[in-house]
This record gives sequence, structure tokens and C-alpha cells, in this order.
Amino acid sequence: MRKFLLFIAFITVTTLSSQSFSVFHIQVEKGGEQALLKLFDDTFGDKEFKSGGVQIEAIHVGDIDGYASHRIAFIGDPSNWGTVDEWEPNEFQLFWSRAQDHFEWKRSASGNFLSYDGGAISEYDYYQIYEIDVDDPAAFKSAHDKIVKQLSDSREGRPVALGDFSIGGNGASHWVGVGAKNWNDLMIQKSKNESYSKEWQAYYNNRGKVESMRNYTFWVVKRYGDF
Repeated sequence: MRKFLLFIAFITVTTLSSQSFSVFHIQVEKGGEQALLKLFDDTFGDKEFKSGGVQIEAIHVGDIDGYASHRIAFIGDPSNWGTVDEWEPNEFQLFWSRAQDHFEWKRSASGNFLSYDGGAISEYDYYQIYEIDVDDPAAFKSAHDKIVKQLSDSREGRPVALGDFSIGGNGASHWVGVGAKNWNDLMIQKSKNESYSKEWQAYYNNRGKVESMRNYTFWVVKRYGDF
């Protein structure tokens, strides 16, 4: 119940950022993914969102492999969040209670998108996430935005997002998300990036002190909404 109330608080608070998120790391019970997806289909399949939406993500490889199997991410404008049609009394609370029958809680976090470049999130189903602790947020954002612009032609529309953690984060203050079509596409993009050695060196010199906390990939199993 406490996590449910924190989530409700998140979606009702207005922030200056137009896009915010709440993400829940979970361990889905063996064979439970299809049951969880059916519950989400029944709940969100015919709903229209005022902004953003929700997606279920399966963790592929990385630092939290074995710790959590999936993520549930709610993304949107917190001043205009939710579905167009009103929920019935206790409808969401009942859905959330049933959803928890299929997974074990691990951790949760909320925050904001600070910058975004590239195609829509919904156009790409594979992402690498870097969770980091940033010593100088202003310097890091400046260096990040610059290298993203310099690599724009090479990325060919693949999205790159920078965000922060305002609640939770488990030691990380910020995150960077890099989108791709699939794992192969991500690896090819990494190889292409190696040719920008001068630009990357300037990035590392100017971003300030940064500690890497976690680094993993996931693919989107199901998406509801438009973002």
C-alpha cells in the first residue's frame, strides 16, 4: 500500500519537466509473464492516455541480471497524467493488487527527463540504461548534450535520453538511456561511436566526476499509450 500511495503522489504533483517517470524493478515469478501481460491488456488495452503511458520491459543483460527480471515504467507529463476516461472507484488499486500476485518487489524510483534527442521512445524496443552518480549535474548535462549532438548523424534518429532520480535511485543521481532496434543494432552503434575518439575525450574531460552504479539493457515487451 505504501508504494501505491507513493505512486499516486507522483502522478499528481506538478513539476517543471514535461516528461517524468516512475519505474518499478520486479522479479516476475517463473512462467508469470503472460499472466501479468494479460492483466495489463485487460486494464490498459482500450484506454487512451492524456500523456505518455506505461510499458513492461524485460531485462536482458547487465549489472542487475538475476536481481530483477522486469521493469514497469510509467512515463508522462505529471500535470496531465492518467487516462482520458475516469477510473471506477478503487479500479486502479484493485489492478495493482492483482499485478503484485505475479511478481516480487525489488526497488522503485521516480524522476524527470532532462534532455531527449532522436525518434520517439515507441519507435525503438531495445534500450541500454546507465545509472550513474553525478558530482556536477550542470557540467554533466552540458557535456552530455554536446556529445549527443556530435553523434547525431551516426545515430540516425536513435534516441538518447538523460534524466535524474528525484525519488529513489539506489545510489544513482542520474541515468542515460540509449535506444536501438535490438541487441545487434546496439552493438553496431557502439562500434560506430569508437571513431569519435576526440569528441569522447572532450566529453570525459568536461563532464565532471561520475561514478557508474549500474549498466544494463532491456527490451519492451508491451507498451500502452503514445510516447
